[in-house]
Amino acid sequence: MFIDNMNYFQTSLKVLGQSLGIKKLDMPDDKASNQDWLTYCTRDVDIILKAWQMWFDFLSSNDLGSFGYTVASQALNAFRHRFMTAKIGIHTSTKATRIERAAYRGGRNECFRIGEYHGGDVYMLDVNSMYPFVMRQYDYPCNLISTGKGLTLAEASKHLVDYCLIAQCDVKTDEPCYGIKVKGKLLFPVGEFSIMLTSREILLGLMTGLITNISDFALYEK
Repeated sequence: MFIDNMNYFQTSLKVLGQSLGIKKLDMPDDKASNQDWLTYCTRDVDIILKAWQMWFDFLSSNDLGSFGYTVASQALNAFRHRFMTAKIGIHTSTKATRIERAAYRGGRNECFRIGEYHGGDVYMLDVNSMYPFVMRQYDYPCNLISTGKGLTLAEASKHLVDYCLIAQCDVKTDEPCYGIKVKGKLLFPVGEFSIMLTSREILLGLMTGLITNISDFALYEK
């Protein structure tokens, strides 16, 4: 088994050693003796060993669950072990699974302008902790209620007040606001087409009149 030390301790071994009160040694030159190299490598191992001992002590003293091979898996282990107040349920509906997979497309990654920029500042914008932010700020489906075929636009609007919805929608749009997968590529077409949409996308379509019909759907608790 191999575990990436940098996945947990995102710094150099030298800085990690300083934080633990163990100084990393300077690397010997090519003509150094085997003993010099052994001393050098042993000190590196001492730093790593101390870091991991402290990490396991931290997990144990704070009751954060079993060890995870990555920071992400460790976070999930801690959440499920100590902080999860409701069980995560996984449904067995093949229709809902098909609908859910058809609705997944990933994010938009697109150059809106290609070339050189002159005469002004260029800014890079980022969002810290995007996933936890949107998880706290917005509603997401958490428990399947039912699946069906055929939903009026009025019924869809009513459902979206208290529930989450994924549905196959016929749309007619002049704006490239809905993404569809074509031969593995994510495209944002205009015109008339059918697409599987999620709650926010359906709400946009209903508010702007872009959705003309709804067929297969899955309804969820928020």
